Amino acid sequence: MATNVELAGNGNNFLFDTDKPVSVINNPINNSYQNSMTKILGTAMDTGGSGINTMEISIMRTSDERYWIGTSWVDEARGLSANGTT
Repeated sequence: MATNVELAGNGNNFLFDTDKPVSVINNPINNSYQNSMTKILGTAMDTGGSGINTMEISIMRTSDERYWIGTSWVDEARGLSANGTT
């Protein structure tokens, strides 16, 4: 039996954000094929109150389902840091 008891008013209050963030890629266009690109553009927002601290994206090559890590293609998805938080 647990012996730790918290009485009302003796703790910290917090908000639990249950809203998922939403992100949209604007460029390149969805389901388009690219031979090369210099930028991926999009937006993200979180309406649940906690905001967005970081953003990452993964890029998969469909011909062999390998992922770009910035210098080469690898077997497992790894997030690439995106600029900005919105």
